[in-house]
Amino acid sequence: MRMRDEKRYTIGVSGFFGDDNIGDDLLQLAVINGIQQNFRNNKIVIFTSNVEKNIRLLEREGLNHESFDIVYSGRWGLKEPNRKNVKSYFWIVKNFAELRKCDMHLIGPGNIIKDNTNKFLAAFWILRGFLSHLFRKPFALFAIGVADVHHFHSKFLIKKLLNKARFITTRDNTSLEKLRQFKVNVPYMDSFPDLTYTLIAKERTGCYKKTGEINKIGLNFANFSQKFFPHEVIENYKELVLEFLKKITENNSYELIFFPFSGVSHFNDNIMYEFVSSEMRRYNKHIYSYFYKNINDLKEKITTCDAFVGTRYHSVIFAIQGCVPTIGISYDWKAKNFLSEAGLGDYALQVKGLTLEKLLGTWELLRLNYVSYYARLKDLNKKYHMLSLKHFETLKSFI
Repeated sequence: MRMRDEKRYTIGVSGFFGDDNIGDDLLQLAVINGIQQNFRNNKIVIFTSNVEKNIRLLEREGLNHESFDIVYSGRWGLKEPNRKNVKSYFWIVKNFAELRKCDMHLIGPGNIIKDNTNKFLAAFWILRGFLSHLFRKPFALFAIGVADVHHFHSKFLIKKLLNKARFITTRDNTSLEKLRQFKVNVPYMDSFPDLTYTLIAKERTGCYKKTGEINKIGLNFANFSQKFFPHEVIENYKELVLEFLKKITENNSYELIFFPFSGVSHFNDNIMYEFVSSEMRRYNKHIYSYFYKNINDLKEKITTCDAFVGTRYHSVIFAIQGCVPTIGISYDWKAKNFLSEAGLGDYALQVKGLTLEKLLGTWELLRLNYVSYYARLKDLNKKYHMLSLKHFETLKSFI
């Protein structure tokens, strides 16, 4: 489709930006890249969780932060992080001013509609969209995920306010179906693959040639708090991961590389890395943590792995995009549904109900089907790349 150049478009983007999460960082880069590719004359307003962290992210990824308007979104409360005294409240006026400039306000991408970890999280994002509506500015839910919604106020706002959206695109069919169950009815609503797929070059999937021999294994294991699971489930998960690594390395000299994806407080993956690496050293086995220069460097390093075992949704997606046969251990429905919708459900496990037998059995299945697993990923990635572009085609048709 032809790039829009008739006027200057100001597009606001609200998401989990500046939250020390690689998946959300890449989603931000994907939405920026897509807007710049589709709208020649554009101004992007980034509504972020942390302005200073967001500036560092953009500079690290080779983007000039001064090309964007970056505003605190209110994600962590009324006082803006890293601001003192009365200045910590200036963001409120700036938020209103920036929203009034927007030709479209995108809520997302990311796992926006959920209240399982914070009972007001879904309400926060929905009300941000509704605020645009009050200013007579269109808003849309863009490339979003819909997770568990338990609280009455969240369900009420979904049913009453999301119908004000100009359009909704989701990143998986399950999210789309959940919105339909809530009777959400907007002019256009559809599901396309995760927005990060737009960043895969059409003519290149980034696949290294695999021989079928596994030498290097990439790892990502999330750390959990009791907001997610009871204590006994968390301890069982940690012990099973450790036993799994001990078993598969008993008679194999695999190179094990850990890729931390989240540095958020108690969800910090590095806590899990410290646990498994210290325990494995007792058996003279070493796990190395990879510290990346930028996201492309991280993706390239994951691509060099022969196999991958991950819990974070985007760690699984990164590996699949690099044509690395992958096992996903899902702590909610995200990684499991992604693999299932891709026809790879046999390689999806869940933290709840996880056993050593399931882990080892899935690993043996991966080894047995390694060549066919690898072969199907290149075609899958090409297909998902083309489908993911429809997120932006939809945006162009409604702005």
